[in-house]
Amino acid sequence: MRFDKKGDIGFPEAMMSVMIVTVVLTLFLGAFVLNSNNSSDDLTFNEEIINDFSIECSELKYNGDTEAYVQKNGYTGVSILCTVPGGFIDCDLTVSCGTLDGSMFSDRYLVTIKADDGRSIPVLFEVAVCV
Repeated sequence: MRFDKKGDIGFPEAMMSVMIVTVVLTLFLGAFVLNSNNSSDDLTFNEEIINDFSIECSELKYNGDTEAYVQKNGYTGVSILCTVPGGFIDCDLTVSCGTLDGSMFSDRYLVTIKADDGRSIPVLFEVAVCV
């Protein structure tokens, strides 16, 4: 950079300095965000509970034991929200057990469930599991 007689830098040099600082701070913030992920990689959802859902008389039904599932897998709580997209049936179902405090893993699953009338209906499961 060139200084003039008073020791000031010109406008192009000042803009270049600002852009360099901006780029460096952006890279630092990006690296900070990538390294700040504190989720556990070994926490996964066991999809066997989804097999306990069925569609009978155009309604979603849950035929399983949520408390036994939570205790068996060592979770503190689980919450499952089931919705049927597309208006095939107008029924939502929420199943929850335990407390939803602590480390949480959540995911969405789109599963096709065979109804009692022979139709295959897609069901969206939004699952939250707490450890």
